Amino acid sequence: KQVTLPVIQPSPNTPQSHLGLTVPTKQVTLPVTQPSPATPPNLYLSVSDKRLPLEHVKLPADVMINASDIYISVLTMPRNHPTRFATHLFTWMQTVNPDQVRIITEESDDEMIKGAKQMGYHVVPSGCSDTGNHNVYVMCCKSGRQFEEYYRVQRDGGKYKWYCHADDDIYVNIVGLTKMLQLYNPKEKVYLGQWYLLQRIFSAPRVLHLAPGLLTFPERKHDDFIYSSGNTYCISDPLMKEVEKYLSGNAYVETCKKAQVEMDDVLVGVVIDGILGYHLIEPRNFRTELDDYGQLNEKDLMEAATVSLGRVIVPRTKFGANDVTRLLSYHCLIYPDVSWCAMG
Repeated sequence: KQVTLPVIQPSPNTPQSHLGLTVPTKQVTLPVTQPSPATPPNLYLSVSDKRLPLEHVKLPADVMINASDIYISVLTMPRNHPTRFATHLFTWMQTVNPDQVRIITEESDDEMIKGAKQMGYHVVPSGCSDTGNHNVYVMCCKSGRQFEEYYRVQRDGGKYKWYCHADDDIYVNIVGLTKMLQLYNPKEKVYLGQWYLLQRIFSAPRVLHLAPGLLTFPERKHDDFIYSSGNTYCISDPLMKEVEKYLSGNAYVETCKKAQVEMDDVLVGVVIDGILGYHLIEPRNFRTELDDYGQLNEKDLMEAATVSLGRVIVPRTKFGANDVTRLLSYHCLIYPDVSWCAMG
């Protein structure tokens, strides 16, 4: 079966330098890839006139990735399955153990979701209404499903030390993410992410107007809060246990309503910082749409824990206009021995 990846038009706000920068780079020695026995037959990513096969990546021997350490929750929707999700399935998701990943989406029978299931990835129906319009309470429902699934997995014997969330516009560099998390004690209550954009622009760490209902929680530690940009963040397991009563399943929706949030991802900061009093830590390795990728060199990109779709500037771009997201090129920067990288 063949799935076509449509050409995605860049945002009018995307600098032109993001669409084809070429700079001198040093040679980098990186790991050799090997086929995955779980690869479903005849599933390809079509990019222009090229068919890219699924190809599992063997990680460097000095990187100890333990499937019992990091739980990655990916939030997507059916309209993004053949585009964003397909790109992730053929790139960074081939570097992780499928047991580490939960894909939260609406019910769907498309080829990419079928392929993910065949490879052992856990696809979890959100049970929420269509999220195409990003209604805040529908999105709160979906976010609550993410947390609820983590707690279910832990109760069923999971021994994860970290819960990491990624939207479908984020590439997860599992080597960079693991090395970043090794700098923090997973036995402590830790919240890692990036400050929201408006907090950066105005140098105002707290944004009560996004959730004025915080003041209705008598147990709150602060009368205001900071929160991470919602497309990626990580929370240690001890802190996950403390937020469960606020964020698991239907409790997420009820807390959204009580806090009067304008966006679903604001609630994580409302609960962790405003109510519980744990401050957000900003590791430099988390790269999102908030970063100026023009200021990052190749070493920065190689060490990043995450990068953002359509924003990352890759020194050696591949596949021309058909890789406007630059995530295929970024994957080839990190893992140049993947066979289809030579097609670009």
